[in-house]
Amino acid sequence: MKLWGKFIPILAGAALVCAVSATPAQAQSTGTITGTVVDATSGRTLESAQVYIAALNMGGLSNASGRFLILNVPAGTHDVRVELIGYAGMSESVSVTAGQTTTMEFRVNSSALRLQELVVTGVAGATPRVKLPFTVDKVDITDSPVPSPSADGLIQGKVAGAKVISGSGQPGESANIMLRGPTSLSGSQSPLIIVDGVITDNTMADIDALDIESVEIVKGPAAASLYGSRAANGVIQITSKRGRSLTTDRNRMIARNEYGKNNIEGSLDVAEYHPYKLTADGQNFADAAGNAIPWGLDMELITGDQKTTFQTNPFPYTFDALDAFYDPGDYYSNYIAAEGKASGTSYRASFTNMHESGVVQNNDGYTRRNFRINVDHEIWDNLDLSMSTYYAQTKQQDIGGDPFFGLTFMSPAVDLTQKDEDGYYVFNPDPTSLEQNPLYETQFFDNWDYNSRLMTSLFVRFRPASWLELEGNYSLDREDRNQSNITPKGYKTEENPEGGLGSINKWNQVENDINASFTASINHAFGDLTTRTKFRYLLEDQHTERFWVTGNDLVVGDVPTLAVAQGGKSTDSDIFDVLAEGYFGIVALDYQGKYI
Repeated sequence: MKLWGKFIPILAGAALVCAVSATPAQAQSTGTITGTVVDATSGRTLESAQVYIAALNMGGLSNASGRFLILNVPAGTHDVRVELIGYAGMSESVSVTAGQTTTMEFRVNSSALRLQELVVTGVAGATPRVKLPFTVDKVDITDSPVPSPSADGLIQGKVAGAKVISGSGQPGESANIMLRGPTSLSGSQSPLIIVDGVITDNTMADIDALDIESVEIVKGPAAASLYGSRAANGVIQITSKRGRSLTTDRNRMIARNEYGKNNIEGSLDVAEYHPYKLTADGQNFADAAGNAIPWGLDMELITGDQKTTFQTNPFPYTFDALDAFYDPGDYYSNYIAAEGKASGTSYRASFTNMHESGVVQNNDGYTRRNFRINVDHEIWDNLDLSMSTYYAQTKQQDIGGDPFFGLTFMSPAVDLTQKDEDGYYVFNPDPTSLEQNPLYETQFFDNWDYNSRLMTSLFVRFRPASWLELEGNYSLDREDRNQSNITPKGYKTEENPEGGLGSINKWNQVENDINASFTASINHAFGDLTTRTKFRYLLEDQHTERFWVTGNDLVVGDVPTLAVAQGGKSTDSDIFDVLAEGYFGIVALDYQGKYI
């Protein structure tokens, strides 16, 4: 990968701009105003508040830690005003001394309106939703008093037009998401997913919803102005909690334990009538001579002719195949988090352990363990960095074969739970059906998916002037997937009722997604005209390696290694790389509060 060779010009350009911008040319006659904007009720620091001196046409926006900085302010007394959508504006008078830094704190009172939330996805700068020329939905964690187990469930049923459909009923299965109508006959319809600045094509099923602060969804291609053609199907941007909502010098521990039972809502009625003869007492099925026999191929039709026979005889006895196949298991989740905020630093660390058994017999379901740590630190008044790291391990047992299909072909006169002399379910309890016992399939197959995932990102933000912000980002999303599918020796089929020799299949994929970007944001007011301009360079490097091997004819049972496979061994692998560079620019104009 040639990532660093392409990223060096970005770092060099950033260093040059920083060096030029840091020159204190007016230090002898001017001073600096810095401070914090906080919520008067909760003490939470507020981002993107506009702090300015109207008489001097100077000002800037508060950063992620609520800090603001106004450089080169002439010495003297000035009125400083702060405004933020959803809060009442306020002004304070301050005296500036040449060569000195004056510190302020604005405690603003809330008058929030839901319609006037600030949006940061796909725009030049934080913009009120009412001023956007395209549709952006925002889901806050407070909209979900009982959060879903994973991030994809947060937007299900909460975003108009968003389709969130699970690929199957298996626990831990990722959902398919479509934010707009189909955009391609053969290409992907999935939106681009961004988690704390990490651009990823992977699932959201392993991201804990309890770690999420908000989700922004751009349904149209507007976000392509910052993320390129990969964002043509829309963008889902996830922001995790970082401890910034706490008041300064406060730490907090959070623990949450959840337990539940799965349940099958309702049931399907089984067939009540059949076309076969019964014994004289009506308690058993009968052959041609009227002898009592079990359900099978020797049963005699009522009239002896298939063309003139109808299903008019009631079943002498029935078994509930659905009740035998389904076994609603339990669900539990253990979650603990620690967060805090000190002068210039905020953090949040969390750990989750969860398990869901599902509803099928002989299946262990899905287990997930994940750890996250987020840290924000303000090095200087105009320089801060943010770090996010997330690691997850998941284990999922797949349901082998197609037991749901076979279940629909089982007669209600057949007991699926009967076992053979070896202790296994009878593989073909219904001789009149071409399908196998679904319980036999779930008992015999041993299919597992083991995944591990690491996401990490680093942001560095530098504000050399009140109207200029420079941001560098480096992020990594690495996912290791391992799949093991074993058909044990002795597995019986219709073609091989004595049992086959079995097979083993191993599959591994390692995917590295590296993204790096450099962004320059320019926000300036010219009287009634406010301009927000953003220039961005984005580098995306995807590297994937896959390897799989198959072996047949296992000479030893219950030994899940390729060494016992004596026939039909095969291996294959592939490697592919995708490298993309993008250059983007956005200009937004606001005249007298109206978006142009």
